Amino acid sequence: YCPPRPRPLPAVAALVRVLLQGDGDLLSLLPANAYRVDTGWLGWSRRSILIVNAPELVKGVLLDHDAFPKSDLMVDALEPLVGNSMF
Repeated sequence: YCPPRPRPLPAVAALVRVLLQGDGDLLSLLPANAYRVDTGWLGWSRRSILIVNAPELVKGVLLDHDAFPKSDLMVDALEPLVGNSMF
């Protein structure tokens, strides 16, 4: 099973697309590897993002979602995909 996801673009192409279109689709900036690792850090700035794909870890995050708040940046980036939900 492969969950739905945006088609990953090369990093520079994804950044140019976001800058030119200005549509706020930050998910397309994720590298293809972000969908394959169990857990991993994205970003090299003060706003690093922890990617969690392993089912047992995702369950822990969902059960204790108050301990793992989303940043305003992620709320804005994910809104087109999940709306105002806990995901």
